[in-house]
Amino acid sequence: MQLQLPIQYPFTWNNTSNHTRWSPYSSFFPKPVNNDVGQQPKSQTASTQTHIQSHKSQAAIRYGPLLGGAKERTLGNQISAYISLSKPRLSALVLVSTGIGYLMTPGPVDGVKFTSCCVGTGLAITAANTYNQFIEIPRDAKMSRTTDRVLPSSQITPNEALVFAALCTVGGTTLLASRVNFSAAALALVNIGLYGAIYTPLKVIHPINTWVGSVVGAIPLLIGWVGATGEMSSGGWALFALQYIWQIPHFLALSWNLRTDYEKGGYKMLSNVDPKSVAPQCLYWSLLMLPVGPLCSWAGFIDRGFAFDSTLLNGTMVYYAWKYYKEEGNENNNARALFKCTIFHLLALYGLMGLHKALVREPVIRVVKNLFSPIFGKWISSGIECTCDLSVTSNAPLQTTRVQRSQSHMNHFTNSVSDVRISRNVQVEILGILKLKYSEFSS
Repeated sequence: MQLQLPIQYPFTWNNTSNHTRWSPYSSFFPKPVNNDVGQQPKSQTASTQTHIQSHKSQAAIRYGPLLGGAKERTLGNQISAYISLSKPRLSALVLVSTGIGYLMTPGPVDGVKFTSCCVGTGLAITAANTYNQFIEIPRDAKMSRTTDRVLPSSQITPNEALVFAALCTVGGTTLLASRVNFSAAALALVNIGLYGAIYTPLKVIHPINTWVGSVVGAIPLLIGWVGATGEMSSGGWALFALQYIWQIPHFLALSWNLRTDYEKGGYKMLSNVDPKSVAPQCLYWSLLMLPVGPLCSWAGFIDRGFAFDSTLLNGTMVYYAWKYYKEEGNENNNARALFKCTIFHLLALYGLMGLHKALVREPVIRVVKNLFSPIFGKWISSGIECTCDLSVTSNAPLQTTRVQRSQSHMNHFTNSVSDVRISRNVQVEILGILKLKYSEFSS
């Protein structure tokens, strides 16, 4: 007797030398057709196909990879699957945000502490992403955009994902607590809980999930700031506001072209619950980006020029949001254009912050010194060394007055210039000019 499966079945028949049996999914699917008895009626075949599709994800979740349908569990495939589980593109943005939050603080950069802060936060966001995907396995299996993720496709079992998330949670928070500070570790732990326990369930309850999820996306900047300073001061909150406001039009524009898929998965997003409100909300939150630059300058961690330059850059985001709001009948293309604009806008904004931040000039100058000192000799090297010393002192505590900071710069230069290999006459001339300028400024 020869047994044959209908071609619609998503699994393979398992033939052995001693017997023929069903795969572990047999409890979900009808029995095979005996060709000696006769062919299955067309109506029954259609019913079988619908039955299979409705239970396909349940079988994968309950029993693991489909026989013959999943990737072979080699070491390379498993490593690739765990990398995909961490959502590498989203995690990369989180790492950049954490680094920006750290570098924007006043004072020198501790390389070990900076690296530990970024790696610890990266592990924490990997854990949060894994918990999120574990909870959403049944819904991801229904959406065309997410059906190939590692958990719905059973490249990794749910138990393996939970163990991986737990290890990342412990590793990330331990690294932050031991190498950075407890405040950064606490923020990372709160962010994991906020992502998994509040944001993820809200996605199937109310469109406000986008606003809650934006808090999760803005906390890494705060972690970077707290990791460097140990406190949540005005500069950290200004960076938090920048990232939070930016995310609203970014995710609303993204969700517009995915609204059908979200509805299929059972998610309550603004794009499929109240589509007419998406464009006005995008415009409103894009306009709120305009005062972010002045807010950062007011916080004191960046110069006043950023207030002007960032406003011009934020204007491009407002333009695309306005175009999306005004042009009816072309919403899909305009939403896609706004989404792409927000990505380049954030990267450009980060770059602009780096150009305006006085601290960023110091490592750049050291790189220039290392490159050109062998060519131009010790004179150029010494001059750059003086510049480096002055650039470090430009980040004096914000609480001091301008006169006190100038006096601090003067004292630091007086102490450090003697270490530079230039003639005594040049030192006296430089110090004389600085003292004259300082006396004019302080008077």
